[in-house]
Amino acid sequence: HDDNDSLPSSRLHQLNQTRHMGRKDGHSAFFKPRPPTRKKRKIYHKRKREEYQHKVGRHAKPGSKAGPRREFYESEWKHLVDKGRGLISDEIPAEELEYNYGDALVDDLFGNSEYLTSSPTPKPVHMGKQYEKHHSLVSGLMEAYNAQLKIERNTEEKSEIKSVFTAPLPTDKQISLFIMSYRDRNSTKSNPIGIVKALKHLVVDLKVPTNILGKRSYAALMKCSASPTEARRIMQMMEENGHPPEQYAYSILVDIHAKLGDFRRADEVLSEMRYESVEPTLAAYTSLLAGCYKVINTASMPQSIKAEAGVLAWDKWKELYINDLKPDVMAYGSIIRIMAARGLPERAINIIEEMQMMQVKPTTLIFTSALRAVSRSHANALRFEGGYSTKHKRRESIASHHGKLTRNIVILAEQAEVEQDDGFVSALMLCAATAGDAATTKAIYLASEVRKLDHLRTIGSNEHLLQLQGIESKNKKNDNLLSIGLETSSISIPDGNNDANNVQLELKDEFENSLQQSNTRRENKII
Repeated sequence: HDDNDSLPSSRLHQLNQTRHMGRKDGHSAFFKPRPPTRKKRKIYHKRKREEYQHKVGRHAKPGSKAGPRREFYESEWKHLVDKGRGLISDEIPAEELEYNYGDALVDDLFGNSEYLTSSPTPKPVHMGKQYEKHHSLVSGLMEAYNAQLKIERNTEEKSEIKSVFTAPLPTDKQISLFIMSYRDRNSTKSNPIGIVKALKHLVVDLKVPTNILGKRSYAALMKCSASPTEARRIMQMMEENGHPPEQYAYSILVDIHAKLGDFRRADEVLSEMRYESVEPTLAAYTSLLAGCYKVINTASMPQSIKAEAGVLAWDKWKELYINDLKPDVMAYGSIIRIMAARGLPERAINIIEEMQMMQVKPTTLIFTSALRAVSRSHANALRFEGGYSTKHKRRESIASHHGKLTRNIVILAEQAEVEQDDGFVSALMLCAATAGDAATTKAIYLASEVRKLDHLRTIGSNEHLLQLQGIESKNKKNDNLLSIGLETSSISIPDGNNDANNVQLELKDEFENSLQQSNTRRENKII
């Protein structure tokens, strides 16, 4: 104590800090309790476990598990003993071998379950072949209406004719179907007919008055537009005739901008919809995503614009959820195609798993786009990996990572039971070809060709195939074996002796019994 009193204050402070085992003054953990050690935690958990077992009981109720288990063992032992003594026959009951209606339902459920896990690939509806039907319908109604007007002009008793006969005009639905069939017949995807040609055929050729056009007819005319300016002109005509544009008209306008690859104007139309108090639809967002994909997938487009389109597409995908819109399979397909064009397979797989959570049935195009995302990502990684590296095995690790992604996508496609068409096979071959695996690429192609075959070529006759499958005719086998047994018995035992004949009969009976038992065991094995 005297020595400590003689020490300077700095030394005393140093000793005091050492006594606190490193918890120096001003340290963040100076005023915190020291965490328990591993030994103390083990003692604590042991004590809590003993308290819980003492409270609820260490064991279950006596006889609750051992009793049923003992009864099961005794019944199994009795069954085996009776079977060994011959009290229980080895033959399967006939009712178990019968194929009933329940078995047919189970086979149908497990064999035809594609509609439960996947949806067919959507195909565009082409109405060009229905043009003659819709043209004859609309033209017939207009001819009857114009004939009635002509009669009314030439007749003085107009009221009596009106009361007797009134020619109906074509409905809004009939006119819209006629316009869409005319558009599909006289235009292509890259060369639309335009509103001038459509209106001329409708108003001049068929003499349809513009005052009877409704919302569906104006929407069909907007689909004929060759540019957004023409679509705006149709929207102006709608307002002039007392049909203000609604969600469907704005969605068509977004789709027109998207087909031209103008994703910025498409985004402006969505903003205009909100300004006009019109809620954006799922179709509008899907069209915008399609426009972004067209820009990203264009090779001649600058990289900065591709990056801008990719960022905008992902932002609109998140905005879709914010607006409480549930995406369908078309919206999921649009965003996964963008992931494929940008080379983001991990995000594509996450979106596919999200589809499963949202119970949206995928199509073949979903998994085809995901596989193309893997191939694009692998190609980009090989391009910018910086040369060969034997030390870090950079190329090997890249190939292994993308191989695992491809396997996961194929497993998801098998689970969804989608149709593996030529596009899916080509995308899978592209993944293997990007990795430089020519053997796997050839194997995938050959396997796809074998799957297309309805009848496989067999080697050998039908009898040979029946022998390989173990279902050869029983009578033929019995005849063969019986003739062999008789030949062997006749060779070993000479004729003319009664004892020898008795022995021969006994051997024959024994051989037939053994043959019957072997046939029974074989049938049980096959079943």
